[in-house]
Amino acid sequence: DGEWIAFQLNNQMWRVSAYGGTPERILDFPSFWPTWSGDSSRLYFVHPGSNSTQDSWGDLWYVMPDDPGSATYYDVVKGGHIHITSDGNVIVGAYFNDGITMHRRDLGSDKLIPVPEKGMALIRPVVSPSGGQLAFYMVQEFSTHTWTADLNNLINNLDGLP
Repeated sequence: DGEWIAFQLNNQMWRVSAYGGTPERILDFPSFWPTWSGDSSRLYFVHPGSNSTQDSWGDLWYVMPDDPGSATYYDVVKGGHIHITSDGNVIVGAYFNDGITMHRRDLGSDKLIPVPEKGMALIRPVVSPSGGQLAFYMVQEFSTHTWTADLNNLINNLDGLP
């Protein structure tokens, strides 16, 4: 809705009015990479809690910003660097060295886009505003490349990246 800006400070989640003012702490436990839902009713974040593994940065949670006690584990996407489409239908997250996880709410499906080879990482996934393209970085040693892929082809292609 453009009314609030969420940010991370000292590993905690905060928000401030887009028009200025005093920041308000939303969560007082470790939380990273805040991402608003399309309708601004939920604030998604990554929490490195007990559900995390050594191969992930944490798990996806959400909170109703006006009710900090509503923090809820959302067992859909693993990893950090989450992105949610404006309609809330597609949720993607980078899962460290395993690849990118993708969840389509309309299809009720999950998909792991695996890394092409050992030693690579896929990070910072983002879905285009139209919902048709996925962009991400592929990192290997000292080299980083930007990739884009047709989202529908990735969902239907079980082999992963083209």
